[in-house]
Amino acid sequence: MTALTCELTAVHDGALNPDYERGKPGFVMKLTITNLNDKAGSAQLIGNVGTADVLFSRLRDQMQFLEQTPSGNLTLLNVYAPPEPGKSLPAAYSRHVLVSPANIAISQYAGSCQPKL
Repeated sequence: MTALTCELTAVHDGALNPDYERGKPGFVMKLTITNLNDKAGSAQLIGNVGTADVLFSRLRDQMQFLEQTPSGNLTLLNVYAPPEPGKSLPAAYSRHVLVSPANIAISQYAGSCQPKL
């Protein structure tokens, strides 16, 4: 596998500012993951804001991609083995972004990825 293309839908979206306010889920995010390097533990993630180098680890039944944004926020994408051969790879994405003091955007996405060989 040389790359993954993922389509993820927001299943939870909210803000902590300073009280919690639930947003409206449903936004669709498309990501591409390239340059998967098992030995170096690295990959590149391409999204709607640009390209980022990410930490990459492959376990027996999942792949994990961890990004630290320039402002220090962490995002995590887990891509799991398909439920049966030939099916899409289930995926979950989580981010907690400090927008400004006491203003934190909280998002969880779910969807699937397609491997590119």
